[in-house]
Parts: sequence; structure tokens; C-alpha cells
Amino acid sequence: MKIFNLMGEVCLKVFKSKFLFIMKLTLFLSFILSFSLLATTYSQNAKMNLDVKTGTIKSVLKLIEEQSNFRFFYNSDLVDLDKVVTGSFSNKNIDEILQSVLSGTSVGYRVLENNFVVLSSAEMLQQITITGTVRDEAGEPMPGVNVMVKGTLTGVVSDSNGKFSINVPNKDAVLSFSFVGYVSREIPVGNQVQIDVAMNEDTRQIEEVVVV
Repeated sequence: MKIFNLMGEVCLKVFKSKFLFIMKLTLFLSFILSFSLLATTYSQNAKMNLDVKTGTIKSVLKLIEEQSNFRFFYNSDLVDLDKVVTGSFSNKNIDEILQSVLSGTSVGYRVLENNFVVLSSAEMLQQITITGTVRDEAGEPMPGVNVMVKGTLTGVVSDSNGKFSINVPNKDAVLSFSFVGYVSREIPVGNQVQIDVAMNEDTRQIEEVVVV
């Protein structure tokens, strides 16, 4: 009887311990989610007052960091950030200030989660990442397919599961898919971020091989 009581007490302690752990984990996840939502709201609604008499774009970024929770990340080799600017900003958000300050430069920006702001060349920030899967006529994944951005030297090869990921300069780009023994395909990117492709066997190549 004592053994059963002891086992019951042990089980009760284990249950209480697991219950407390689950409660703590739930509270922690709720806190993280709330913090993330607050950070996103902040990046959209935070207003600032800046009075830039004469200074470089870099000095303006420093002022923003001093007056807000934003943190900037950029390559110091971006010469346009040394451009001298002047301006007065009253009750403006981060987008309004940066669009004005970076106007006439080749620098673009992107506001990320947790109020991180990345600055880079506008061309680099315009790049789009395209992912997808290449399959044959039977729906089987095709590894080793060449995926190229038409007119450039940018290209990748599909992996063992037929999947690929490639950066294109803009939505006007065209992706070219090629594989020995299959008909090559060209697909305009447009507004797509995922492109799944079906490759068909090239019967002409097969016939030529048979004749030879």
C-alpha cells in the first residue's frame, strides 16, 4: 500500500512539474509574440523631429538612432552616405525621413523586424528571390537542372529534390531551364516568387541518338 502511495506522490510531482513548465513556456512565447507585434507597430508609427542644419547622411542616421529604437546596418563603402544634406523633419516617420534624405542617391533601404534598417544599393534591394521545384512529365523531381537568369551569368542547379532558389534583378527577368534530353523552357518572372516547372523529354534529341 505504501508503495502505491509513494508512486502516486511521485506521479503527482511529475505532473505538477510538467504543468508548471508548460505554463512558463506558454507565458514566454506570449511575451515574445507581443514584443514582436509591438516592434512592428513601432516601426510603422514612430514619429521623430529632426533638424539637420548641415551634415552627411551618416550623421542623420546617427541622429535617428539617438532619438529612436532604429538601428542601421550598411557598408561603409557606400559613398553616397557621405553626401551633405540639410532639412527639417517634424513629426515624420522613418519612411518619410529616409525617402527624403536618400533622394538623388543610389542607396535604398529596407526596414526589417525589430526595427533594424538595412541600407544598400537600390539595385541590390530590388532583387527578388525565386524558389521552386523542377519535375519531369511523370511528376518526379529532377536534380541537376540548370536554372539561369536569361541574358546574365547568374545561375543555379536544382538539388536532389528538384528544388532551386535564385535571385533575379527584378520582375522583368526571365528564367531559363535546361537539361540534356529535355526541351528547354523560358518563364517570365512577373509577380511570381515561386515557379514550379515541368520539363518534357526532347523526342528529337532521342531520335538523333538512336540514328547515330
